[in-house]
Amino acid sequence: MSEWIPTSTGFCISFTSIRMSMARLTLGIIGVILIAAAVPTVLLILLDLVDVLTAHRRLLVLVLYGCGVVAAFVFILLFRRSGRVRRVSFSQSGIAIDDDTDRRELPWHEVSRLIIRTDSDYARIAIRSARGPLTLMAAVHTMSLSAAGDRPVLQSVPDELRTLIRDTGFAETPPSMRAPGCWRYDR
Repeated sequence: MSEWIPTSTGFCISFTSIRMSMARLTLGIIGVILIAAAVPTVLLILLDLVDVLTAHRRLLVLVLYGCGVVAAFVFILLFRRSGRVRRVSFSQSGIAIDDDTDRRELPWHEVSRLIIRTDSDYARIAIRSARGPLTLMAAVHTMSLSAAGDRPVLQSVPDELRTLIRDTGFAETPPSMRAPGCWRYDR
């Protein structure tokens, strides 16, 4: 789990992430499901038309289920390979995002929305600014086929950081019961 580190001007956090929007993640999941479901469905229809393997249909379904699990593993491995360690710094002047090859600085006056989600498979820091949206998905990189929704991926947002963000002119929307680790800040 990544931790928030106090700095002389605010807070920073380093974590492995993938630059990806929720829409792109959703489309990727739907694509894998459609591909993994289409192949077995077509195969079962064809085998039913030919009336082959009628007695072994359960075995066939189990084998095709295994193909779906393999497709899910491939999906997860693709995400794991594309993760980078990024450092996100929050200060009085704005947000800075660093990785091995790039540095992006966003002054607060350019930022219109900030979402920090610390829990679930959708843990992320999402920024909407005048330069466009930027989402760093933290939990996608660590996704597994086991249940991960009950463990935090990023440490909870410190009160001092929440105060710093509010002091720059943002209205805070506290987390709802459905998403207890999702902090939203809007102008």
